[in-house]
Amino acid sequence: MNKRKRQNLYYFVPPILSEIKSYFKIFTKFKPDYLKPLRDDGRMQAKNIAIPSFESLNLVVIHFQSKLRFDGADQDAHSHEITQFIEAVERETGHDRTLVLGDFKTSLT
Repeated sequence: MNKRKRQNLYYFVPPILSEIKSYFKIFTKFKPDYLKPLRDDGRMQAKNIAIPSFESLNLVVIHFQSKLRFDGADQDAHSHEITQFIEAVERETGHDRTLVLGDFKTSLT
């Protein structure tokens, strides 16, 4: 019997604004056509995932500022910016089905 190897295919999803330094890369098994770009500021990026036959989902990826150069007060201020970013995305898409991923520069303890 001839077994066909299943190809593990991942797609690279480019940043929305190429002139801004992006702090992360997105790879997915979904076709890039299913990820609609919404917002990008370099440290935060939002896409709407719209797969046929499923409800759409907002994907927000975040790269928090380094603790080497920013203190807790700076990170608290940045947290407010993140909240505003997410709320703007949810207003734009008309729903709050939002998945937030990223490097939050925090410990869970």
